[in-house]
Amino acid sequence: MDEGLASRGAQSEGDFQQAIDRFTEAITLNRNDHVLFSNRSYAYAKMGRFTEALEDAKRCQELKPDWSKAYYRLGVAQLGLGQFEEAIVAFAEGLAADPKQAPMLNGLTETMLKSPFRGAEIDVGLGIGLEMKTAESVSGFEGAGQDDERQGDEGEGQDERVWSDDKTKAGDVT
Repeated sequence: MDEGLASRGAQSEGDFQQAIDRFTEAITLNRNDHVLFSNRSYAYAKMGRFTEALEDAKRCQELKPDWSKAYYRLGVAQLGLGQFEEAIVAFAEGLAADPKQAPMLNGLTETMLKSPFRGAEIDVGLGIGLEMKTAESVSGFEGAGQDDERQGDEGEGQDERVWSDDKTKAGDVT
């Protein structure tokens, strides 16, 4: 069985340590596959190992800097480490790369709501400033704390993946 498929199977069954082990084996065979680093970052994050998740997210971004999901992985890891400003920038850059990604917007919203910078304006370096608000001040806000990776990634070819590592299309490696 292909290591990527075995890793995905372990991950979908909730065995994140086995998924990490399998992704690590696959990475030793192909150190240039951004998807492997993205998926291992996800597994690390699910285990609360955000330092390792961040390392893999950075490597994923190095390998595929135009892939918005790399920014999402960065933002999730940085949020887990309490690096709020960095997470906000990562999510904002991901939205700039692909504004249609609801998980990216949800990540940005969640980070802004958890951030100690609420009420301040942060320049994310994209020519926009973001004003932090509390959950109570966001009209119609529901569930910013939920991990919403259920939306599809509408990339092309090899990058066509499902955002959720729990659901996959046949033949996709998430």
